[in-house]
Amino acid sequence: MFKESDNGKNTNRVTGSFSEINNRQALRNYLFGYSKMLQHVGNFLITYKRIDTLIRSLQTGKWRIGNPRDMNDKKELADFHRADWSRIYFSCFVADSDESIAMWSLYARPWADGISIKIPRRVFSEWTKNIQAVYEYDKNKNEYIELSEADVCVVRVAYTNELTRNSKEQIKLVCGGQENHYIDNIFIDTHDPEDNYDPIILAGAIKDIAWAYENEIRIRADVAGTRVPDAVYVDIPDYVIKSMEITAGPMFFGNLEYRLKEFQSLCLNLNYSHFHNNLQHMPCYEYMSINEMIDNTSEKPKDPCPEKQALLSGSETVPSADQISLLSFSGMGVFCFHNTGELYIGTDEYRFTIPWHRKGAEIILDHQAGTNPYFTTIPPAHSLSSFTFCSTPSISALNRPVIIVNKNKKVIALNIHSSGFTSDSNVFEMEYEIYTEAKIDFQNADNYYREIEKRRKEFASDSVDQLCGTWGDMNSKRCHMSILRGKGKYYVEIHWASCAWMDSLWTMSGVWDIERQEMNCANEKRVVVESVDQDKVKITTEYENGDSRLFMKDDYLFWEDATKSVGMQCKFIRY
Repeated sequence: MFKESDNGKNTNRVTGSFSEINNRQALRNYLFGYSKMLQHVGNFLITYKRIDTLIRSLQTGKWRIGNPRDMNDKKELADFHRADWSRIYFSCFVADSDESIAMWSLYARPWADGISIKIPRRVFSEWTKNIQAVYEYDKNKNEYIELSEADVCVVRVAYTNELTRNSKEQIKLVCGGQENHYIDNIFIDTHDPEDNYDPIILAGAIKDIAWAYENEIRIRADVAGTRVPDAVYVDIPDYVIKSMEITAGPMFFGNLEYRLKEFQSLCLNLNYSHFHNNLQHMPCYEYMSINEMIDNTSEKPKDPCPEKQALLSGSETVPSADQISLLSFSGMGVFCFHNTGELYIGTDEYRFTIPWHRKGAEIILDHQAGTNPYFTTIPPAHSLSSFTFCSTPSISALNRPVIIVNKNKKVIALNIHSSGFTSDSNVFEMEYEIYTEAKIDFQNADNYYREIEKRRKEFASDSVDQLCGTWGDMNSKRCHMSILRGKGKYYVEIHWASCAWMDSLWTMSGVWDIERQEMNCANEKRVVVESVDQDKVKITTEYENGDSRLFMKDDYLFWEDATKSVGMQCKFIRY
């Protein structure tokens, strides 16, 4: 049952902010006092877990509260060594609305199964305030047994440098973005009867300042009696679950909607990390690729993820492609293709609706798409221009990426793998990546070149000076630069002729610094223009708003482009 703890020894109450607290008993009342718990807390609290821990809560209606002896910070236990940690239990939350890479790394392990759960502050308050019972789980009976001697409270954690500071540093406490410089000797029992202070009363509410980034709030359970379970549990009502925003971690495997499909009526807010598939390093050995899972000689443990197991077995229980709506910009998933349907990937301007039909062992996209037989993996953005577009491409048998453009000219790459399955299997592994910077557009050739000429005339309004004109690259002999002056700025076009039918074009504009003899631009744009036929061009925008620099040295003009460094090899001389 919920208890707003005051330790029964001192009724000092905090009337000011955390920074104004000036005695240790008042500090204890502040951190353990529920009325003060939500001060300086944002609109949400977040906890990081494995997805199987969440699924267990969804199945049982119970929320697990673990013992701190199983947590990362052993120093906290050592600092309050006289506390009976076997009878204290925590469930930890971050008082923040933004995701944290540090928290993903420490608590959402293994990476392939890591999720975060965000709960609105008002829901968290209502839930914890109304906890009526604490349970232990009896494995033999497979049931939850209520503990008769247990209390629950919510604790705000403060962080101190008292034990780790150097001699020149002032002791400080940090909590919820506030600092306090009045409290010291937290860990010392003065044995003064008038002081009436024992450090144990702050156990579970004080950590070293190195952990301050966690900005932690804890659901705390204290258990008395003879029973000392490994973990305890409290009820979690449906209204709390329905309020949760569940986010798949940066290296989460597969489709979150599918892995929680049994709980669609409860899990209403699903999302993917902003860093989903955008981290280079994979430090967790427990993550493995599909090929590693298929390899029976692998010494790594087999992953219990039902989606990956469905992939391996070719099970028909995986969802059909027309039932999937993926929200992240890149990822991997398992899909079941039947005879006909549509695949939805992304939202808003990045929304792709891809109709398809099945023909034998192949999947035919009823869509104009780009293919290139030389690519076997998802290509980088600067290679998109090399894809040839055609109607209704077959992709399932090729194991080659396919490039698709949506109505907003945004670009996605799909790579469907059928290796490891029989030729008539409906189950496939799919990789996808949405290029947030790249665009592909098809235009009438005459209209495109009229627009180029119109833009040139707009910038050709000022008088010509030493920079204006055409400059050629002495090294490649294939690159030239045109500079116009107008509206107080310089407009630059750089052309690189890849072949007779393809041209790379960089454009930028800026103000020339006469003293430094240079121009710095933050609007560099690169497109690749390819002649599709006599009347049509394909324009692939690889990026916009790139950084670049032009500078003069010894009567030569040099170009540095920070995005791709193509210009580093160029040395321009006036024609």
